[in-house]
Amino acid sequence: TSLPLVAAPRTEPVSPIVRDTTRATIPVDSVALVADEPAVDEAPVAEVARESEPVTEPQETAAAPARPTFDPTPYQGVVGADGWTLHLYSFPDSTGAAAEVGILARRGIKAAVRTVEIAGKGRYHRVYVGSFADRTAAREAMSSLMDRLGADWANPVRFGSAE
Repeated sequence: TSLPLVAAPRTEPVSPIVRDTTRATIPVDSVALVADEPAVDEAPVAEVARESEPVTEPQETAAAPARPTFDPTPYQGVVGADGWTLHLYSFPDSTGAAAEVGILARRGIKAAVRTVEIAGKGRYHRVYVGSFADRTAAREAMSSLMDRLGADWANPVRFGSAE
């Protein structure tokens, strides 16, 4: 035996009741008084404020700092050819470094990998990008590169040094 099917009563959605609890106030010094019109005994349309509060102009918000403009030129040639480069990433395995080089290449940035031995840590594969004439030029390019890649660290290095 099966139970009879019973349909639930259909209800329409009920919209919430919204009440306007704000009151319009008009500062006294901004109300124009007209003496020639006869007074009419009616309910007031708006409540007049007894004390006017100082009107404050909206403050201009400081413009967001301009994002550094990314110049791809230093990242398209041979990495470190001008003597300086940016150390961008380090990986404990060559596979991770190679994968990152591929990701950077798809974004139009040539990269190079150098393997270094770090005392107490072992072998690391460092990813370098860019070619700069000096440390200052490399530092100036860092913020726009990090912004473009979403990186939180980079370090200018002489490419001839093991750093």
